[in-house]
Amino acid sequence: MSTSVEEKEIQTGRQIEPLIELNLPTSEVMALLEQAYEGWNILFQEHVTQTIQEEKYDKPTEFRCELLRFAVQKD
Repeated sequence: MSTSVEEKEIQTGRQIEPLIELNLPTSEVMALLEQAYEGWNILFQEHVTQTIQEEKYDKPTEFRCELLRFAVQKD
């Protein structure tokens, strides 16, 4: 899951409003998942920063997010 998504123009550094369905901060998503799976065994949780340079809106842009992986198992 991508969280804390940001986009910017590479040449100017201007922030662009990311066009993503649901853009929540990583800490909020982690809290929601931990609440939803309360009482379950958390097998794995990790978030890493990912940066991708791409051509978007006819200009070079940088897409940055936290990739979140969360695995649980019910007792």
